[in-house]
Amino acid sequence: MRPKTPSFDALIQNHGICLSTEGRSQNTIDWYASNLRRFLKFLNERHLPDEVNEIGIAEARSFIFYLQNEVTRWESSLYTRDKKRLSPFSVQGYISVNPMEKMKIPKVPKKIIATFTQEQIKRMIAQLDLNKRSGYRNYTIILLLLDSGIRLSELINIKLENVDFKQSSLLVRDKGNKERVVLFGTQVRRILWRYVSSYRAEPQSPEDTFLLLTNNGKPLQRNALRLIFGAR
Repeated sequence: MRPKTPSFDALIQNHGICLSTEGRSQNTIDWYASNLRRFLKFLNERHLPDEVNEIGIAEARSFIFYLQNEVTRWESSLYTRDKKRLSPFSVQGYISVNPMEKMKIPKVPKKIIATFTQEQIKRMIAQLDLNKRSGYRNYTIILLLLDSGIRLSELINIKLENVDFKQSSLLVRDKGNKERVVLFGTQVRRILWRYVSSYRAEPQSPEDTFLLLTNNGKPLQRNALRLIFGAR
Protein backbone atom coordinates (compact mmCIF):
# COMPACT_ATOMS: atom_id res chain seq x y z
CA MET A 1 0.00 0.00 0.00
CA ARG A 2 1.47 3.32 -1.07
CA PRO A 3 1.68 6.06 1.58
CA LYS A 4 -0.74 8.94 1.20
CA THR A 5 0.72 11.98 -0.54
CA PRO A 6 0.83 14.89 1.94
CA SER A 7 -1.18 17.99 1.11
CA PHE A 8 0.49 20.96 -0.51
CA ASP A 9 -0.15 23.04 2.62
CA ALA A 10 1.47 20.38 4.82
CA LEU A 11 4.51 20.38 2.53
CA ILE A 12 4.76 24.16 2.82
CA GLN A 13 4.80 23.86 6.61
CA ASN A 14 7.38 21.09 6.44
CA HIS A 15 9.54 23.22 4.14
CA GLY A 16 9.40 26.02 6.71
CA ILE A 17 10.55 23.65 9.45
CA CYS A 18 13.45 22.46 7.27
CA LEU A 19 14.54 26.04 6.58
CA SER A 20 14.33 26.83 10.29
CA THR A 21 16.59 23.89 11.20
CA GLU A 22 19.07 25.18 8.60
CA GLY A 23 19.25 28.48 10.46
CA ARG A 24 17.35 30.56 7.90
CA SER A 25 15.80 33.81 9.11
CA GLN A 26 12.06 34.11 9.73
CA ASN A 27 11.81 36.64 6.90
CA THR A 28 13.29 34.07 4.50
CA ILE A 29 10.93 31.34 5.76
CA ASP A 30 7.90 33.64 5.38
CA TRP A 31 9.02 34.63 1.88
CA TYR A 32 9.18 31.01 0.70
CA ALA A 33 5.84 30.15 2.32
CA SER A 34 4.14 33.17 0.76
CA ASN A 35 5.33 32.31 -2.74
CA LEU A 36 4.42 28.63 -2.42
CA ARG A 37 0.93 29.55 -1.23
CA ARG A 38 0.65 31.92 -4.18
CA PHE A 39 1.40 28.94 -6.44
CA LEU A 40 -1.24 26.83 -4.68
CA LYS A 41 -3.82 29.62 -5.02
CA PHE A 42 -2.97 29.92 -8.72
CA LEU A 43 -3.57 26.18 -9.25
CA ASN A 44 -6.88 26.19 -7.35
CA GLU A 45 -8.26 29.27 -9.12
CA ARG A 46 -7.58 27.67 -12.53
CA HIS A 47 -8.76 24.20 -11.48
CA LEU A 48 -5.31 22.75 -12.16
CA PRO A 49 -3.91 19.71 -10.33
CA ASP A 50 -2.68 20.65 -6.84
CA GLU A 51 -1.37 17.24 -5.78
CA VAL A 52 2.40 17.53 -5.71
CA ASN A 53 2.91 14.33 -7.70
CA GLU A 54 0.57 15.59 -10.45
CA ILE A 55 2.13 19.02 -10.96
CA GLY A 56 4.33 19.09 -14.03
CA ILE A 57 6.12 21.37 -16.45
CA ALA A 58 2.89 22.68 -18.00
CA GLU A 59 1.59 23.95 -14.63
CA ALA A 60 4.96 25.44 -13.71
CA ARG A 61 5.27 27.26 -17.04
CA SER A 62 1.71 28.59 -16.73
CA PHE A 63 2.54 29.92 -13.28
CA ILE A 64 5.75 31.61 -14.43
CA PHE A 65 3.87 33.20 -17.35
CA TYR A 66 1.25 34.45 -14.88
CA LEU A 67 3.91 35.97 -12.61
CA GLN A 68 5.68 37.67 -15.48
CA ASN A 69 2.58 39.12 -17.13
CA GLU A 70 -0.19 39.54 -14.56
CA VAL A 71 1.35 40.14 -11.13
CA THR A 72 2.81 43.45 -9.96
CA ARG A 73 5.38 44.03 -7.26
CA TRP A 74 4.14 44.83 -3.73
CA GLU A 75 0.55 43.98 -4.72
CA SER A 76 -0.21 42.82 -1.16
CA SER A 77 1.52 45.74 0.56
CA LEU A 78 -0.55 48.41 2.31
CA TYR A 79 2.29 50.91 1.99
CA THR A 80 3.89 50.46 -1.42
CA ARG A 81 2.32 50.59 -4.87
CA ASP A 82 3.71 50.39 -8.39
CA LYS A 83 2.85 48.75 -11.73
CA LYS A 84 6.15 46.99 -12.33
CA ARG A 85 6.12 43.23 -12.88
CA LEU A 86 7.84 40.66 -10.71
CA SER A 87 11.40 39.55 -11.29
CA PRO A 88 12.02 36.03 -12.72
CA PHE A 89 10.74 33.31 -10.41
CA SER A 90 11.39 29.60 -9.88
CA VAL A 91 9.54 26.73 -8.18
CA GLN A 92 10.80 23.44 -6.78
CA GLY A 93 8.74 20.45 -5.59
CA TYR A 94 8.92 17.74 -2.92
CA ILE A 95 8.88 14.55 -5.03
CA SER A 96 11.37 11.80 -5.81
CA VAL A 97 11.45 12.62 -9.53
CA ASN A 98 11.41 16.33 -10.26
CA PRO A 99 9.44 17.04 -13.48
CA MET A 100 10.93 20.57 -13.55
CA GLU A 101 14.49 19.27 -13.79
CA LYS A 102 14.79 19.81 -17.55
CA MET A 103 12.72 22.99 -17.67
CA LYS A 104 14.67 26.16 -18.35
CA ILE A 105 13.96 28.80 -15.75
CA PRO A 106 13.73 32.51 -16.65
CA LYS A 107 17.08 34.23 -16.87
CA VAL A 108 17.71 36.74 -14.12
CA PRO A 109 19.15 39.93 -15.61
CA LYS A 110 22.18 41.46 -13.95
CA LYS A 111 21.34 44.97 -12.88
CA ILE A 112 23.43 47.75 -11.42
CA ILE A 113 21.65 49.13 -8.38
CA ALA A 114 21.15 52.86 -8.69
CA THR A 115 22.51 54.88 -5.78
CA PHE A 116 21.56 58.30 -4.45
CA THR A 117 23.47 61.27 -5.79
CA GLN A 118 25.02 63.86 -3.47
CA GLU A 119 22.28 66.28 -4.47
CA GLN A 120 19.53 63.78 -3.64
CA ILE A 121 21.09 63.10 -0.24
CA LYS A 122 21.25 66.83 0.48
CA ARG A 123 17.59 67.21 -0.47
CA MET A 124 16.56 64.32 1.79
CA ILE A 125 18.40 65.79 4.76
CA ALA A 126 17.04 69.28 4.05
CA GLN A 127 13.49 67.93 4.48
CA LEU A 128 14.20 66.80 8.05
CA ASP A 129 13.52 68.84 11.18
CA LEU A 130 16.54 68.00 13.33
CA ASN A 131 14.90 69.55 16.38
CA LYS A 132 12.23 66.86 16.39
CA ARG A 133 12.69 63.33 17.69
CA SER A 134 11.68 61.63 14.43
CA GLY A 135 13.63 64.10 12.30
CA TYR A 136 16.90 63.51 14.13
CA ARG A 137 16.30 59.75 14.13
CA ASN A 138 15.81 59.76 10.36
CA TYR A 139 18.91 61.93 9.97
CA THR A 140 20.84 59.32 11.96
CA ILE A 141 19.41 56.51 9.83
CA ILE A 142 20.44 58.15 6.55
CA LEU A 143 24.01 58.85 7.65
CA LEU A 144 24.43 55.44 9.28
CA LEU A 145 23.27 53.64 6.12
CA LEU A 146 25.53 55.74 3.91
CA ASP A 147 28.55 55.34 6.16
CA SER A 148 28.25 51.63 6.99
CA GLY A 149 26.56 50.15 3.90
CA ILE A 150 24.38 47.83 5.97
CA ARG A 151 20.98 46.57 4.76
CA LEU A 152 17.66 47.93 6.01
CA SER A 153 16.85 44.53 7.51
CA GLU A 154 20.13 44.63 9.43
CA LEU A 155 19.55 48.21 10.54
CA ILE A 156 16.13 47.69 12.13
CA ASN A 157 17.39 44.70 14.12
CA ILE A 158 20.31 46.50 15.75
CA LYS A 159 20.04 46.70 19.54
CA LEU A 160 21.77 49.12 21.89
CA GLU A 161 24.13 46.41 23.10
CA ASN A 162 25.22 45.89 19.46
CA VAL A 163 26.64 49.44 19.30
CA ASP A 164 30.25 49.91 20.42
CA PHE A 165 30.93 53.64 20.61
CA LYS A 166 34.55 53.15 21.69
CA GLN A 167 35.37 51.06 18.62
CA SER A 168 32.90 52.90 16.34
CA SER A 169 31.37 49.59 15.32
CA LEU A 170 28.08 47.74 15.00
CA LEU A 171 27.37 44.04 15.44
CA VAL A 172 24.81 43.13 12.76
CA ARG A 173 23.15 39.91 11.65
CA ASP A 174 22.60 39.18 7.97
CA LYS A 175 19.87 37.16 6.24
CA GLY A 176 21.44 33.88 7.28
CA ASN A 177 21.59 35.08 10.91
CA LYS A 178 25.38 35.30 10.64
CA GLU A 179 27.04 37.99 12.72
CA ARG A 180 29.55 40.51 11.39
CA VAL A 181 31.15 43.68 12.67
CA VAL A 182 30.65 46.89 10.68
CA LEU A 183 32.59 50.11 11.28
CA PHE A 184 31.37 53.70 11.06
CA GLY A 185 33.16 57.05 11.10
CA THR A 186 33.77 59.67 13.78
CA GLN A 187 31.05 62.04 12.56
CA VAL A 188 28.43 59.30 12.52
CA ARG A 189 29.55 58.20 15.99
CA ARG A 190 28.88 61.72 17.30
CA ILE A 191 25.46 61.87 15.61
CA LEU A 192 24.54 58.37 16.77
CA TRP A 193 25.52 59.17 20.35
CA ARG A 194 23.41 62.32 20.31
CA TYR A 195 20.44 60.36 18.99
CA VAL A 196 20.77 57.73 21.74
CA SER A 197 21.36 60.20 24.54
CA SER A 198 18.93 62.97 23.57
CA TYR A 199 16.45 61.97 20.87
CA ARG A 200 15.73 58.26 21.23
CA ALA A 201 12.23 57.72 22.68
CA GLU A 202 11.73 55.95 25.98
CA PRO A 203 10.90 52.32 25.09
CA GLN A 204 7.41 51.11 25.98
CA SER A 205 8.88 47.94 27.39
CA PRO A 206 12.21 47.45 29.21
CA GLU A 207 12.80 44.44 26.93
CA ASP A 208 12.73 46.69 23.85
CA THR A 209 16.41 47.49 23.48
CA PHE A 210 16.27 48.13 19.73
CA LEU A 211 18.37 51.09 18.65
CA LEU A 212 15.68 52.63 16.44
CA LEU A 213 12.32 53.40 18.02
CA THR A 214 9.18 55.23 16.96
CA ASN A 215 8.03 58.35 18.81
CA ASN A 216 5.83 56.02 20.88
CA GLY A 217 8.80 53.93 21.95
CA LYS A 218 8.08 50.91 19.75
CA PRO A 219 10.67 49.17 17.53
CA LEU A 220 10.84 50.75 14.08
CA GLN A 221 9.49 48.43 11.37
CA ARG A 222 10.69 47.93 7.80
CA ASN A 223 7.53 49.44 6.29
CA ALA A 224 8.15 52.63 8.28
CA LEU A 225 11.62 52.85 6.74
CA ARG A 226 10.10 52.50 3.27
CA LEU A 227 7.84 55.43 4.02
CA ILE A 228 10.78 57.50 5.29
CA PHE A 229 12.63 57.03 2.00
CA GLY A 230 9.50 57.24 -0.14
CA ALA A 231 10.18 53.76 -1.59
CA ARG A 232 7.82 52.66 -4.36
